[in-house]
Amino acid sequence: MDDGLKSQRDRFMAFAFAVGDLLVEIDREGRIVFAVGAGRPTVGVDTAALAGTEAAELFAEGDRGLVADLAENLAGGERRGPISLRLRPGCGRGAVVANAFRMPGPDRALSLALSPADPASLGRMAGLREADSGLLTMESFIEGATALMRSLGTDRPPLAVTFLTLGDEFAGGTALAEPVAMRIAAILRSRAIAGAATSLGAGRFAAIHAATLAPQRLAAEAAAALGEDAPSEVSGLSLDPGLKPDEAARAIIYGTHEFAAAETAGADLSALAATLARRAGEIVREAGALRRAIEGRDIQIVGMPVVALADHAISRLEFLVRLAPGEAPFSHHLLADRAGPLHQADLVMAECALAYIAATTGQKELRVGIDVAASSLLREDVMSRLTELLSTTHGDMTRLVVELNFHTDVIDLAGLSNAISALARFGVGVALDEFGTSPAPINHLRALQLDEIKLSGQWIRACGRSPCDAALVEAIVGFAAARDMATTAMTVDSLAQAQGLAARGLVNGQGAAFGHPVPIDATKLSMAMAAAGE
Repeated sequence: MDDGLKSQRDRFMAFAFAVGDLLVEIDREGRIVFAVGAGRPTVGVDTAALAGTEAAELFAEGDRGLVADLAENLAGGERRGPISLRLRPGCGRGAVVANAFRMPGPDRALSLALSPADPASLGRMAGLREADSGLLTMESFIEGATALMRSLGTDRPPLAVTFLTLGDEFAGGTALAEPVAMRIAAILRSRAIAGAATSLGAGRFAAIHAATLAPQRLAAEAAAALGEDAPSEVSGLSLDPGLKPDEAARAIIYGTHEFAAAETAGADLSALAATLARRAGEIVREAGALRRAIEGRDIQIVGMPVVALADHAISRLEFLVRLAPGEAPFSHHLLADRAGPLHQADLVMAECALAYIAATTGQKELRVGIDVAASSLLREDVMSRLTELLSTTHGDMTRLVVELNFHTDVIDLAGLSNAISALARFGVGVALDEFGTSPAPINHLRALQLDEIKLSGQWIRACGRSPCDAALVEAIVGFAAARDMATTAMTVDSLAQAQGLAARGLVNGQGAAFGHPVPIDATKLSMAMAAAGE
C-alpha cells in the first residue's frame, strides 16, 4: 500500500473511531464482512472472530429485526443514529449505541459504528423495552424523555415528537402481523433519537427525532411496511429550542399522555397535535406554576367527607389540593399527572395528611385519605420519603388511607405490590380509586393486596338506570366482600340514591349528598407541618 492510500485509510479509521469503538460492515444478507476495533469490550466477541458471522447474532432477539432492516433497506448515502441496541445475554455491557451509514453506490456494505451505551443515553433503559419489538414501554418512554432532554442540554439540536396512528383495522386492538410489527418498530427506532420510540397500544406510536425529519416521512415509511394500508393519521409536535430541558420533557410527557388517552386510534390526531403545538408554551407555564406552588406549599387543602352508608357518620376525609379557592382539584391533578410534577404533589399531600393526623390525635376514629398515582409508588425517591414520614410522624398511621389511581396503566405490578406491602407494615390502608373509569384492569384486584375499592361515579349513576350495570356493581361488591375489602360509592348525589346503594351492599359513600369539600384548618396544619420538620 502506498503512502497516500495508507494516509487515507488512517484518516478514515480515525474518523470512524471518533464515533464508535467497533466498526463492522454488514452485507444485505446480514453477514459481517469486515470488522475492526474493540470487539470484546464492546460486544463481547473478539474482533477477528466477527468476519463471516451473522450480525444479528450479536443482539437481543427483539433487536435483530432492526439490524436486519438496516442491512436490507438503508439507502446509499443515508445515515441513521444514534440507535440504542440491546446485546444478547452475556455480550459486552448489555447495550450499545449504534450509528449506521451506507456509502453511495450499488451493493455497498452497511457500516455500523458501535459503542457501549453510556449512562446518559437511553441505552441504560434497555431492560425497559418490549421484548419482541424493542420499543420502549410508555412509562420508560416518558422517563427516557426527561433523561434524553437533560443529557442533550440547552444546546440540543431542534427536535420534534411524531405521533402516528395506523388504519382503523388496528384501532380495536387487532394485533399486527409479526413481520409488519417488527418492520414498523425498526423504522421508528432507527429514526428516533437514541431509540426513543414507543407503542401506545391500539395501533398508536410516538417517537422523538430530529426536527429535520418530517412526520410525513415516517408515515410514508410505515405505509410502505403496511403495503396498501397507509397510516390513517400522522402529526408532529415541534419542541422550541428555547425550552429548558425539563420544560421540553414536560411538553413531551403531556403530549404523549394526551395522545394515549384518545379514545380510538381514529381520533382527530391533527387537531390534537395542533392544540398541543398551540398550547405547548401555555402547558409549560402552567406546569411550572403548579410545580412552584407545590414546592412552596402555596396551596389550599380541602377535605371531602367519606361517610358510612348505614348511619351517615363520617369515616374519613379525603384530602384534595386547590391552587385557589373555588377551583376544582381535578384539573390540577390531571395537569400534574400529564406534565410531570405529579409525584411531587403526591408527596406534599402525604406530608399534609400526616401533619393533620399528628395534630388531631384526639380524633382516632377519623381517617384521612390521599389520592396517589400508582406510578408514584414505583419511584424509589417517593417510597423513601414516605417511609421516612411514616417512621417519624407522631400519631396513629392506621388513620391514613392511600387511594391509588391509575390514570396511566402500570405494568410493574410486582413492584407496586411490594410498595403496598411496605405501607401495610405501618398499618396504612390502600384503596383502589375510581374503579371502572381508569385503565386499571381486573387483574389489579387479583394481584394487589387492597383494603378498599372505590367505585367510580360513572358506575354508580349507571347502577340506578341499568339492571346490567346494577348486577355488575353487585358482583364487584361480592368480590370485595370475599376478599375482605370495603367498598365506597363515589358521586352519590342524593340520600335516596345512598339508601339504594346500601341495599346493594356498598359500605361507604362520597358525594354531594354528604357534603362538599371543606377547607382544612390551615393554621393548625401549618403548625403541625412546621413541628414535624423540626
